Amino acid sequence: MAEEKTTEIETEVAGKEKAADDALVVKSGWGRQLLDTIIAPDRSFEVIRDHKSWVWVLTALLVILAVSFPQIIIIQRTIAQFQASGPDLPPGIDFTEEEIAQMQAATPTFTFWIGLVGVIFVILIIWVIWAGIILLLVSMFGGRTEFGRLWRLAVWASVPLAIQGILSGIYLMVAGGIQPLLTSVAAFVDNPMESFSGGFGAASPQDFTAFTPPSGGELALFALAGSLDIFSIWRLLLLILGVMIIAKLNWKKSAAIILIPWALGIAISVGSTALISSFTF
Repeated sequence: MAEEKTTEIETEVAGKEKAADDALVVKSGWGRQLLDTIIAPDRSFEVIRDHKSWVWVLTALLVILAVSFPQIIIIQRTIAQFQASGPDLPPGIDFTEEEIAQMQAATPTFTFWIGLVGVIFVILIIWVIWAGIILLLVSMFGGRTEFGRLWRLAVWASVPLAIQGILSGIYLMVAGGIQPLLTSVAAFVDNPMESFSGGFGAASPQDFTAFTPPSGGELALFALAGSLDIFSIWRLLLLILGVMIIAKLNWKKSAAIILIPWALGIAISVGSTALISSFTF
């Protein structure tokens, strides 16, 4: 009888603790979890593990808007430049005034929506891929979890990308614009600082024939360097910590689960860049 009474008391206490914990999660809400993801990610990921909530939708919207922010600025300013001066074409390629007018009229809406939808689509696909790969590897390493938790982890672990997007957008606004996207590659090689001040108009056909393109190895190194910024590393660390907490695996297995597919992705990106450049140039 004493043991049964003790068990009932423990069950009641556990129920009250869980109810208090649930109330705390509801009370803290999205803002608190967002802050925890930055300063105390273990607490945020414990919420993902123990509670089902739809607040991740707000985080997903934040990440999408923040990552799209600099892209929207780039697209809008590129459109403005295109409408003002027309396409900046290399020597030997000409359009009639009517063709240029048609392009200037059709470009804004098409370019804006295609660019924006493309960014959103890529972000969603990346989250799906990450959640699926992590779920597969977690099961292979002996852990147990579900796709929904890993999907929420992929979303919340993208908060560093949101911060990066906001900072990049602010930088573009403060810088006062972007340089033309179509610039003379030949002029850039001759004088990198001055090449950004003009377009193809400053280059002659001889400049293009004399131009020596970068090697496949150099382009591969550029692609590798672009994947090693501080925000991407921060995101990887959040994913590793999240797997440790949600799947209850040690740090070595969690690191392998995240770093193996990440390294494969980098290798594919770098290899494809080098391969394409060998056929292009």
